[in-house]
Amino acid sequence: MSRAGWWSLWLVATLCLNAGSARAFTFQVKNERELTRALARLRPGNTVLLADGVYRTSLRLTRSGTADEPILIRAAHPGRAVIDAAGLPTALEHNGQTHIHVDGLVFRNAQNPPQAEQAMVRAGNHWTLRGCTFEHATGAGLGLPGVRHVRVLDAVVQHNGQIGIAVSGSQHVLIRDTLIAHNNDGFDTEAEIDRARIAEKVPHRGRWYTNPAWEAGGMKISSSTDVRLERIHAHDNIGPALWADYNNRDVLFLDCHVHHNRNLVEGWEGIGIFVEYNAQGPIAVRGCRVEANQGPGLAVAESRHVTLENNYFIDDELEFRDMQRPGTMFQHITATDNVFERAVVQTSLGTWDPDSGAVKSITLERNHWRGEAVFRWGGQTFRGLDEIRRHLGFENQPPSPPEAEPSPPEAETVPPEAVPTPSEAESAPGQGGIADPG
Repeated sequence: MSRAGWWSLWLVATLCLNAGSARAFTFQVKNERELTRALARLRPGNTVLLADGVYRTSLRLTRSGTADEPILIRAAHPGRAVIDAAGLPTALEHNGQTHIHVDGLVFRNAQNPPQAEQAMVRAGNHWTLRGCTFEHATGAGLGLPGVRHVRVLDAVVQHNGQIGIAVSGSQHVLIRDTLIAHNNDGFDTEAEIDRARIAEKVPHRGRWYTNPAWEAGGMKISSSTDVRLERIHAHDNIGPALWADYNNRDVLFLDCHVHHNRNLVEGWEGIGIFVEYNAQGPIAVRGCRVEANQGPGLAVAESRHVTLENNYFIDDELEFRDMQRPGTMFQHITATDNVFERAVVQTSLGTWDPDSGAVKSITLERNHWRGEAVFRWGGQTFRGLDEIRRHLGFENQPPSPPEAEPSPPEAETVPPEAVPTPSEAESAPGQGGIADPG
């Protein structure tokens, strides 16, 4: 090969090596100034690595990653890098950037209005949020508004003023191994809830709350397709814990544990899993454990093509509701192979009589009853399987052997050592703290 040929080959190899190095570059940051500069310089394949500490700022993204080279924003030690957005409307801003991965950050304290479009953190298309905490927002902690192909994994979503997670108009969403707890836990004064611009407010026992009948609690999904919730642990939210409300399709609740969610004023508000106003479906609830919620453990209302199987009800209710609402019909509901322990099946609003099972295409078969089977149906109470079969036509098939009962997660809340308070994070020796940004 000629000298010119060798020179050309060396030049191409050098350029390729430098390009690869640029794509894999990691910005290591320890204060707000360095973080801002790193975010402005990001390219596909780059990483921003945050040292332990509290960053009083909002992340502002200006570049997208790609499918092969996503941009990664990561805590050096999961749970020890805190984005404190106190006084700011958001903790992570973007303008349509895609293919972003965020790992191990804590987002807290945004002063944001309610609903998904104004959440403290709003994801974009092809985002993965792994091991993050979203807490103490005045509105929604995490919002997925009109996005596609989003994964939320191993998250903690707690103590947010309106709701933990809000999903609206989105497609292909996976939320897995996530704790959703103590959301809509109230404001001390009316002035505080007014500053959060929450118009639907309710006073109760000296505190102010977002009205659960509007949109509050653990998580709400609306007008979305292909949403999968796996191993969600939802407890002590005020309002419905997991709520699929209005025109959702292809939604799956799998192996979730939902318990001790609470009412505010009305007796239905603390629902565990709420499937409401879904004209098409399908929606499935499988392998979930619902127990001791103040509202019904699982409620199906004005929806079609809903399957409930292999769930475990303890000290709770399975409720059916059939209000007259435009464009909906309560139809094609199947509940099989569930376990009821000190639990009942009941109906609320709508027309319910001995023929409703056939008219509405409701199947209730092969369920296991630990203790007496009880149906509160259309204002009457039927006790025992013989009476239920004779009057309502349900439970004619013998139950199959029950699957293993879902076990409750060991941790009821996020371990306190995983999420530092500002004073802990700033004073941790040898952890990089925050330098004076001035």
